Amino acid sequence: MPVLFLSATLFSACEKVNFGDDGGITERDSTGLTTGHVDKSDWGSDATWKKQELDLFKGLDLDLNGTQQGGVRDIILYPNPVATEAAFRVGQSGSATQFAWVMVDRKYKVVMKLINDARISGNGSGYSFDFSSLKKGETYRMYYVFHTGTNLVSKGHGDIKILD
Repeated sequence: MPVLFLSATLFSACEKVNFGDDGGITERDSTGLTTGHVDKSDWGSDATWKKQELDLFKGLDLDLNGTQQGGVRDIILYPNPVATEAAFRVGQSGSATQFAWVMVDRKYKVVMKLINDARISGNGSGYSFDFSSLKKGETYRMYYVFHTGTNLVSKGHGDIKILD
């Protein structure tokens, strides 16, 4: 029995990001239009996160598995795959006034982040991301949280592939 417990513990500690079918990204061109595979789990709202995902946002004073107020819609990142720079657009931010994000590699190692600094307002908020420091040919996952103070508005994730 101890051997089984030990191997189960080691397996859970080595858990990797599952990007899903076809590489897990939603393919978009430089104008934001879809050009191929669409991953329906990306760029929306996630109901619950595992401890490993929750730990990425320890600095926020939020119950990340609590009730989401909602209203955040039309989130896209483009182009995807991306060479060096991408745009992140939120069509509607609901009642959120703050946006935090963390990007991880397939082993959940944090490669980029911005916690509790980016401000959003109303409709049509947009950001530009420089991914030139990331390894070419790799896929990464961006986790994001929209909130107002300690009120969770929405949280989710999206996968991003860096071109070779």
